[in-house]
Amino acid sequence: EPPVLVQTVLADMTTGVMQSTIGILLAICARERTGRGQWVDISLTDGVVFVLNGIPEVAEYLMSGVIPERGQGIFGGNQPPYAVYQTGDDKYLTVGCLEPHFWLKLCTALGREDLVLHQYTSSPKKENGSSFSARPMSRWVKSWAQTKFSPIPTSCIARWSSRWITPNLAR
Repeated sequence: EPPVLVQTVLADMTTGVMQSTIGILLAICARERTGRGQWVDISLTDGVVFVLNGIPEVAEYLMSGVIPERGQGIFGGNQPPYAVYQTGDDKYLTVGCLEPHFWLKLCTALGREDLVLHQYTSSPKKENGSSFSARPMSRWVKSWAQTKFSPIPTSCIARWSSRWITPNLAR
């Protein structure tokens, strides 16, 4: 597959906003203590590398030089506890159950306690997929909100037209 463009100006947001704000605030603190101004030096490249270090595959590459394959690694979507699943109405939801207690809640909610000990093997990805496709998205969301299984780190993947009408963004 060809590369996909990131739909945000990552360098501008991380460096131009976040790191420059931190630098300016630290310069103000230094001026208050010393009475002298400060030089704030920021770099777009440094800002992006800083953010990318939060991705394990990037950090591994920077340390070892081994180039990760697309879709591999813990956050690549290939591992059952951190993946995208299709629901019965052809919508998608993400699952982020890396911690064992979240994985246990997810397996219990799916009625698949037999998968609890297989968190990081490939077969539960397929088996979870068939479990998720058994119900439409609305039933998954409703059942998790009304049971002892909440919260389970999952999220609906919204289509562009509906992404702005979620309760969090409507306020």
